[in-house]
Amino acid sequence: MVGRAKRAVGVDIGSQRIKVVVLKKGKRGIELEHVRIEPIPYGCIVDHQIMDSFQIGETLATATRSIGVRGKEVTAALYGKKVMIKKITTDLMSQDELAAAIAYEAEQSLPFDAREVTLDYTALPRELDAEGMEVLLVAAKNDLVHSVVDTLRDAGCKPVLFELEPFALQAVLVENGDLDEKSTIAVLQIGFQASTVTLFQAGRFEGTRDINVAGKTYVEGLIRQRGISFERAVAILSRERLSSSDESALEDTARQMGEKLADAVARSFPSNFGPAAESSVTRVLLCGGGAHLPGVVAALTERLATEVEVADPLRFAVPATDGQENDLRDVAPDLTMAVGLALRGLGDLHPGFNLLPAEERKGGKKGYLAGATVVLPIIAFAFLLLIMVIATVVQENKLGILKGGLKEVRREAAIYADKIAVVEELTAKRNDIATRIDLIEQLDHDRFLRIHLLDEINRALPSLTWLTSVREEGGEEITSVVLEGVTSSNLRVAELMSNLVASSYFTDVNLMVTEKGDIAHAGVTKFTLQAAIKSDSTAKASLPKKQDAIAKGANAVKQMRATTHPRAPKK
Repeated sequence: MVGRAKRAVGVDIGSQRIKVVVLKKGKRGIELEHVRIEPIPYGCIVDHQIMDSFQIGETLATATRSIGVRGKEVTAALYGKKVMIKKITTDLMSQDELAAAIAYEAEQSLPFDAREVTLDYTALPRELDAEGMEVLLVAAKNDLVHSVVDTLRDAGCKPVLFELEPFALQAVLVENGDLDEKSTIAVLQIGFQASTVTLFQAGRFEGTRDINVAGKTYVEGLIRQRGISFERAVAILSRERLSSSDESALEDTARQMGEKLADAVARSFPSNFGPAAESSVTRVLLCGGGAHLPGVVAALTERLATEVEVADPLRFAVPATDGQENDLRDVAPDLTMAVGLALRGLGDLHPGFNLLPAEERKGGKKGYLAGATVVLPIIAFAFLLLIMVIATVVQENKLGILKGGLKEVRREAAIYADKIAVVEELTAKRNDIATRIDLIEQLDHDRFLRIHLLDEINRALPSLTWLTSVREEGGEEITSVVLEGVTSSNLRVAELMSNLVASSYFTDVNLMVTEKGDIAHAGVTKFTLQAAIKSDSTAKASLPKKQDAIAKGANAVKQMRATTHPRAPKK
């Protein structure tokens, strides 16, 4: 966690623009001091990965230099498939016990090697009569963390905090008064390459889902409909120099893509959208660069039957002092993440997580005791010397007691030598049995893969699409599946292929056969697809161990303490 800063810089590196927001604590509350938005060339960011760190660094340096914060501490965000948020349940324990046991849970829960990630966690508030406790665990792959760290430093910035998207959004919602204990709010962050839906229930983070409809989907729709270049499609989407045919194409694309986006949002949290939902979403907030895409608000309102509005992340702030306050209305939704990151950078005002490497995280700020630099070192040295003298006396007394006890232990060890030999023999047998069990578990490793594959295929199926055959290929080790089925149109086939490609289980999806047919006097499209299975799908399909690793870790700590500090016998 960072200290209680009076000024904070939030940096949001998007796929098309870099946003920098500077907030400070003033007499009238939190003030918006500076805002800068700098475009970056297409392709510098792909799937939330920095592909051209030099170009990103140069653009960020230009943005920070223009507002006078180059070389300052910044807060940034981590995105993509290399980050994870997981809620776990464990027995009630102290913070020290939880800190000792969290590594066990990370090893069991993460879909990648725990040694290759940066971790942070927090215990969630619990009911007074609750027997256990819930812990929110967050993690990010080290290569992602180091990539962002290096890029920020090359731009002349000093990263002090890395936050995940949901908790930066939560800071904005809390500051604007949008969260309460009765409502369920969904925040739809629409980017250019990807979008996410984050759910907040009863004022707390509930979950987040990625969806495959974003600004790029609109551009691709215009390209297919008009047969134009990528640049021209982007210009049409930005409403630059539109002809009557461009207007018509944009209207048709907006209607189709808006419906597709609304359907993807509704399927992201099935239990929270729709009239039969257990805890219905009462409000949907749109943010990100695609919040103003044509047709989005109307399509979501009609499909979800709930209130939909474009977020204003700066509603709480005193206006900017650099003359940009009149230009922020249209771009304000795109600043939501940067504003949230700046709020997190203000310190304990909005708690969250920090995925900066542990050795680089900032503790308390130096200089709090300025003016006492002469007296305090002397006092500290005297206090340390006193502690050392007391510790030496105590340890000498304990050493005398231990020497007497050691003689008694040696005498008892000779008496129980035969029993110790039996215990060692049993230990060797137990290790042999454990080795055999590990071998059985390894042989049983892949048995759940088929279940996960069928579940993933079911999620990928669009509406009005039915499978007539699912066939495995590859012998004992499944390498691919062949899907045969019927659907209402070729567009459904294309959507199925896109969904399979977006899945974490399939790759190299190929259309083998497609033909028109007739079923019950209705025209249908018959198709055959082949999809290769990713090499790491087996590891993803394996079930986690049933052992409660948190409890195991806690018990290990308790046993260690009991061994180190045995209780004195009662007289």
